[in-house]
Amino acid sequence: MTNKEYADVVIVGAGAGGATVGAELAEAGAKVVFLEAGMDLDITYGSENHFAESQNMGNFVDQDLFWHEQYTGTNWRTDMGECVGGGTTTYGGVLEESVPEDFKKWPFSHEEFKPYIQLTKKRYHVGRWNIEDLSPCAKHLHEISEGELEPIQSGYLKEPFEEFGVYHGKCNLCRMCLMGCKFNAKSNALTITLPKAKYYGATIKSNCLVTKLVTNISGTQITSIKYLKRTKTGRISETLERKEIFADKFILASGAMMTPMILHWSGSWGKALANSSGQVGKNLRAHFVRHTMGILNRDDLKTYIGQVVELGDKFKNYHKGFLTEYNMVSPPSFMSMIFEIMKSDVTTRFVGVDFKRLLRKWGSVINATPMAKSEDNGFTDNFVLPHKYKLNKYGLSMPNVHLEPNETEAGYVEVGAKYAGEMLRKAGADSANIFYGKIDNVHKKGSCRMGTDPSDSVTDLNGKCWDLDNLWISDGSLFPAPLMANCAFIIYALAYKVADGILDRDTPVD
Repeated sequence: MTNKEYADVVIVGAGAGGATVGAELAEAGAKVVFLEAGMDLDITYGSENHFAESQNMGNFVDQDLFWHEQYTGTNWRTDMGECVGGGTTTYGGVLEESVPEDFKKWPFSHEEFKPYIQLTKKRYHVGRWNIEDLSPCAKHLHEISEGELEPIQSGYLKEPFEEFGVYHGKCNLCRMCLMGCKFNAKSNALTITLPKAKYYGATIKSNCLVTKLVTNISGTQITSIKYLKRTKTGRISETLERKEIFADKFILASGAMMTPMILHWSGSWGKALANSSGQVGKNLRAHFVRHTMGILNRDDLKTYIGQVVELGDKFKNYHKGFLTEYNMVSPPSFMSMIFEIMKSDVTTRFVGVDFKRLLRKWGSVINATPMAKSEDNGFTDNFVLPHKYKLNKYGLSMPNVHLEPNETEAGYVEVGAKYAGEMLRKAGADSANIFYGKIDNVHKKGSCRMGTDPSDSVTDLNGKCWDLDNLWISDGSLFPAPLMANCAFIIYALAYKVADGILDRDTPVD
């Protein structure tokens, strides 16, 4: 038997895009309900139950806080969070906003988008730290680069404050950002906009997996969403309760991998919803990288002291095709980096005595991440589409992913890795202690592109689906063309734009 519920607005996904647009709609008076596939997390400051108080990597794996849906095709890691707050809960906190030149390929200019950029900076407390306030290692890298490596723009908080019932402490450079912050000193969807949404009456339903968007007979509107309420009864066992929620408006904010899959699950006769353009699940893109690790031959610098990302080249290598972030090794991620993303000839070295020797030096390991610029005009050969016959444990089509760098992007990857290695040598790592990763990727986006023409885009410039009167998208799948930056900042900003479109506001409300 299906339990029925009702709301004004239902948002699928409580991550960067969903949380941001939901907070705006709740503040405007709408009854907002979030459906989140992952678990809810306690962020009560000082509480022993704070999800990050005694967190370790094993906890994250056991609790399924990373997106773990199986998929076929290209064998990439999936670095998206499956929890309330989404990937912004488990990522490093970098909030670079890209550069005006990037927007030349977008359907609106940087100048037109600037009000949302400024609003995002204010609402998410975004800024750059002074180099003097960062770790000794960051100061060293800044110095050896002759100022080329500078503090990144981030959501790491400089001063404590309280907002919407949540106390935020000051970042204390503990470098545990990738597993959440027990001080709530990393501003993100979990700590900033979801508390605002709840303050204005929004409800978050966690462990709820959406299986289908239901339309009216004519197929012009969504009438309800069917979902599974999942309750764990063991490590791999759970009970399922089938539910259905009705609303006036619906927003998909499940990220570039899952938003197109939900649209495909919801279609009939092999056709996805909102797909008259044929673009649902197409044009997937990411920043391809080769993580570059080095061991600094200095006893006075401990790389585990500091923010998990402290420095970047601040787009100074934009025309070479990459953006580099530095100082990204933290104790919990050290082991996984070695064995998951390093080249096989690197990992085979780290066995037996050699591995013990490496572990003794973990406090001197530093990582550089040169992210290659996506190079396309809005359309790529990459995709995330339903597999023709493979199903997951819920009887839904598994994602079939194709995601490969084109020739230009692959060239950017190699130039970026070479640059990163040179910088590590300057910093004090000898060539024998610099290790290069295999090609990896971060920041998946672009699978439900927005645009001005219904024939080649899924939504309009406010995220409203061309084919359905009451369905919007508010996540990284909207990206219509590449941007050379960490995508979270732009997802936040786009979500404010989507909210203004839904509320029929001409300009952002400060």
